[in-house]
Amino acid sequence: GAAQGDGARSARYRADLAAALLECAAAIPCWVMPTWRVSQCLPAVAASFDLVVLDEASQSDVTALPALLRGAEVLVVGDGKQVSPTAAFVSEARIGELKAGLLASRHPYVEQLLPGRSIFDLSNTCYANARVALTQHFRCVPSCIAFSNEKFYHGRLLPRRLPPRSERMEPALIDVRVPGGLKDKKKVNPVEALALVRYLAARLGEGGEYASASVGVISLGGVEQARELR
Repeated sequence: GAAQGDGARSARYRADLAAALLECAAAIPCWVMPTWRVSQCLPAVAASFDLVVLDEASQSDVTALPALLRGAEVLVVGDGKQVSPTAAFVSEARIGELKAGLLASRHPYVEQLLPGRSIFDLSNTCYANARVALTQHFRCVPSCIAFSNEKFYHGRLLPRRLPPRSERMEPALIDVRVPGGLKDKKKVNPVEALALVRYLAARLGEGGEYASASVGVISLGGVEQARELR
């Protein structure tokens, strides 16, 4: 706790902590941490681990390379259909400079190292003959994953979450259009929030078709709409 913040002694405490971690790194067989912590906590020694596993690699950019270099073997796990790292805050001029530098160095994978591309993209190119596709899907029931399975995975996913008939909700997806909407670029849509609350109240209350169900509400419009819903 004393190493956090920007107090007068915090920098020294952080340095002491980093030194202690370097001393004990070899004594701990398995480390689990975000990639940005690796260089803070572990010695910069190539192949210092037998295996490095990079999870959610499709959301990591080239800054994850220092973590991979610490592995004698690497396992890169990701999904090319997920959201990639953003290049929204990098200008085209800067991307052009980076590309020119990589081309000048005769790097074999220039496009895969540019902003907006992921470590998963890079691994797909470097290790194309070592790819293993995981097709069994355990997160969603078949009717929920069906759209993505058809549009993005060409029907190759095999849904394995099969709830008993007593727990099924059919149809699995319902679209409801609410008249009205946001005005003047506001972040809160009270009309939609009220419609959703009424919809849930009718179905979760006594005598409702989902009276015993638990519910999660996700607002893609931001935290302001979530507060309105709450």
